[in-house]
Amino acid sequence: MAFFFKHLSISGKIVGFTREEKLEIPAEALREALTNALCHRFFHNTSSSVGIAIYDDRIEFENSGHLPPQITPENILQPHISYPYNPLIANVLYSTTYIENWGSGVKRIMEACQKRGVAAPTWTVNGGFIVVTFMRPAKGGTQDVTQDVTQGVTQEYTLDEKIEKAIKDNLNITTEELAKQFGVTSMTIKRHLAKMPNIRYVGSGYSGHWEVLDKE
Repeated sequence: MAFFFKHLSISGKIVGFTREEKLEIPAEALREALTNALCHRFFHNTSSSVGIAIYDDRIEFENSGHLPPQITPENILQPHISYPYNPLIANVLYSTTYIENWGSGVKRIMEACQKRGVAAPTWTVNGGFIVVTFMRPAKGGTQDVTQDVTQGVTQEYTLDEKIEKAIKDNLNITTEELAKQFGVTSMTIKRHLAKMPNIRYVGSGYSGHWEVLDKE
């Protein structure tokens, strides 16, 4: 959640004598999506982890696993019971109040988005992964965003640009170091590098190094 508060736009208004700050996507909805990812992911797939990517127009949660046979991306928004793949983890989350009621996660996400007037997320299945996508509101649509917060967000580089700059500064940097630097997973870094043809790794293992080619 700290990653979201660092990289998403924040709006604020004075209520009584205090200032209330809100993310452009309801924090309750993002928190619920994170909890669901932890509760339902396939932990036996040790080569992957929950991925969170923030793009200019959307936020994506990528999680190892698939939907139960009874649930599809088309009917997931309808009322349904819970089919936890990890009952022990689900019980712990329920006992510690991170989960309110069984099968209520999607409903709570929808209610939070509807209350704030933002688009509901979508669920897609891509191979062995489930992707939940929140579309970000158009920039400038929130009138009560303070000037200093807005400037801090609009001046940030995209993750691709940050990765490229970090590699230019250190051609021996590892994907693990990049992931730690930007607060994402190694899988997210590798996914972004795969779509950056001007960056390639020369050699093998720790003896190799990065090359950044001219984009032209």
